[in-house]
Amino acid sequence: IRNIGLAILITILSWPLTQFLYLVNMEIPMPDILVNMEDSTNGLIEQMLQINSIPELLFVLVLMALTPAIGEELMFRGLFQRILRYNGLNVHLAVIVSALIFSTIHMQFQGFMPRFFLGLLLGYFLAFGGSLWIAIIAHFIFNGSQVVLTYFAEDKMDLTASPQWEDFNFVVFAVGTILFGLASYYFWNQNRVETDQL
Repeated sequence: IRNIGLAILITILSWPLTQFLYLVNMEIPMPDILVNMEDSTNGLIEQMLQINSIPELLFVLVLMALTPAIGEELMFRGLFQRILRYNGLNVHLAVIVSALIFSTIHMQFQGFMPRFFLGLLLGYFLAFGGSLWIAIIAHFIFNGSQVVLTYFAEDKMDLTASPQWEDFNFVVFAVGTILFGLASYYFWNQNRVETDQL
């Protein structure tokens, strides 16, 4: 329960850093075919986020948050990461390789860096927390919170739009990243006995 609570806190605190990585990623030139593919996917996501009622919100949460959280964590952390560990890779390489596969297989390269970062985070939740459920719940919180914010804040902001540098708050980024680092260190420190054996 402690690890789940910490993972939820760390996931929420990772938002400013994730947004920063997305903006950096957007500066990397991409071939037109990849940009068009990304725009098509974003258009589909935007249509799915046109939520008009609580039952629709619950349905979209299952579709866009719960299902990916369970399915992707079973595949990338539960399967790939553990296979890599069993085949001799140390914990860090196993986490990195599974996160690379996780981000690449989405075929959304304008969001490759933040998705890779999320994959690292989820991989370390499993490696240091000792339970796949921690990664599943954190993944659900990451996706689900965006869906919920889109529903409740749709009149105030367009959360489906790509963030822009002019809207980026460096103070929030700095404070959030420091708190993220402290919470992550506390998570590792609380599980240090297990991690020292990896």
